Amino acid sequence: MILLSLTSLALAAPPQRTLPPGARAPIPAELARVDGRLVRQLQTPPLRDRDQGDHPQLVIELSDAAALDAIAAVPGLTVELTVRNLVQVRAPWSALTQLSGIDGVHRVRSPARARAKEVTSEGLDDIFAQDWSALGLTGAGVTIAVLDVGFYGYEDHLGDELPDSVETHLLGGWRDSEHGTDVAQVLHDIAPDAELVLYSFDTDVEFLSAVYDIAESSAHLVNASIGFDNRWHADGTSAWSQGVDLVHEAGIAWFGAAGNESDNYWVGTVTDDDNDGWLEFGDQGELLLVETDWSDDAEVELSFRWDEPFGGAGSDLDLYIDSVDYQTGDEPCGTSEDEQDGDDDPYEYTWCELGDGSDFAYASVFVYDGRGDGRTGWLYSYHNVPEESRTYTQNLTLPADAAGGIAIGAVDWEYDEIVDYSSRGPTDDGRDKPDLSAPTIVSTTNGWFTGTSAATPHATGVAALALQSSVFTLDPEGLRDWMSSQVVDLGDPGYDLTYGFGYLRVDDPPGKQTEPEDTGPEDTAVDTALDTALDTGDTGPLSDAGPGEDDTGGDTDPLIDEGPPKNPFEPICACSTGATGTGAGWMLLTVLLGFTRRKRTE
Repeated sequence: MILLSLTSLALAAPPQRTLPPGARAPIPAELARVDGRLVRQLQTPPLRDRDQGDHPQLVIELSDAAALDAIAAVPGLTVELTVRNLVQVRAPWSALTQLSGIDGVHRVRSPARARAKEVTSEGLDDIFAQDWSALGLTGAGVTIAVLDVGFYGYEDHLGDELPDSVETHLLGGWRDSEHGTDVAQVLHDIAPDAELVLYSFDTDVEFLSAVYDIAESSAHLVNASIGFDNRWHADGTSAWSQGVDLVHEAGIAWFGAAGNESDNYWVGTVTDDDNDGWLEFGDQGELLLVETDWSDDAEVELSFRWDEPFGGAGSDLDLYIDSVDYQTGDEPCGTSEDEQDGDDDPYEYTWCELGDGSDFAYASVFVYDGRGDGRTGWLYSYHNVPEESRTYTQNLTLPADAAGGIAIGAVDWEYDEIVDYSSRGPTDDGRDKPDLSAPTIVSTTNGWFTGTSAATPHATGVAALALQSSVFTLDPEGLRDWMSSQVVDLGDPGYDLTYGFGYLRVDDPPGKQTEPEDTGPEDTAVDTALDTALDTGDTGPLSDAGPGEDDTGGDTDPLIDEGPPKNPFEPICACSTGATGTGAGWMLLTVLLGFTRRKRTE
């Protein structure tokens, strides 16, 4: 009751912006290729993320592979991983100037990071109308790749809540989270004889590396209870979503969390009715109320994107965070003033601590240059948008938008109702997602496990048993079709953008399906891409990948192929979808580059 009163009061008469922000400090010429946020952190150490230290983790986007030698020679810099045209490094802050001056460096930025979409499982009995284990269906012979941000404590559960042994490919701070361990426990509850292969990652580069490894592995299924939020348009063109499609084309079914973001978004048309440069968020005015983390620090974390192509934004918009006690002329708490001048991303991100224990703050967007009026905008608040301002559609996490993936929403199994935070479709280009919904709010050895993170492994586990029952004749599309028929319709009749085709509840297992056409055991995703290119006569700038990597983490060569994409996450497929599409011309190149990388060895 108190919360609603505070929210209503704040929304009743928000102060209007009457002055433009102060003059934006220009980025020094010697840092022209460094993201504006990193430049501000370099110049103002208190703005640096608390976990960055003296050697922040950076991603360098290359426009020329020859730059790699010069990058590796920068004093104090360590190359951790390369994928496609992306180089992940650790380097001192002082290295930013030198990196910006290297020919062949397109941009230096911070890594994009996914978030977990937070177990016998209580959902087990709710899914199955009969005991499939009594029919001998336990997932035997099925391999599941579990892709997650951490697997802390998994060793303690081997032979009990997990199989006797698991194969692991662990990068980054895999001990920093037990999220993947919870996911694996749900999978083991449902398919106790399935083989689990654990892949961890911290950054977008490590995620892509794992995805390409999985595409060439012997896995049958992938479980990915994670997502990147508001970092790209949900139209299937991000590198992450195209990576999912690559896995799908390799004959591996991808099950991913739809996201927990329905409480976190305002989506709509921004306008500038009073022509003062400050954009109005629909009927919410120029100052959109957002929530803090409700701590004494009152942390706020926001991002904003708009309907221009990534790598092609020419409208320069800036994002600000203000206290609810904002008065005209007050300095903002958080500022994001990255430059967009035709070849940049339509994206701004900032966070700050108000330090006053406030429960709410204000978000605002200013048009520094170009057009803002009439654009579609997505404002994402990590700590929620108040209920009165939330947009309960078009808020999928990435890569839940991937055409080749099966996106899973979350249902409270006790009440047969969607949980309010479960992300809804459609995708930004109008496609139907999510595909299905499954149980959440279940228990593991770590306590209650919730979110679409918990729902997704329930669906993946069912798929493992279905594969075994069908004698491995169900391909990814066959699995999707069969599972879409094994549902209870809890929403609008037929498909809807909340539950998908419905809440998963299976009866009889599938029998053996019609044998698919044999395309030859030696074909891989790379072979398919190359065959297509040869058929069309468009081979592009091809190069040979190295000998591959063994389970001990050996290197592959060469490090990277020439011919860079025009933006940091150039899609594998050359798609164009209206205002949010990207240019054509790099499809084959980026598919092949996906398999040419070097991992760090530890």
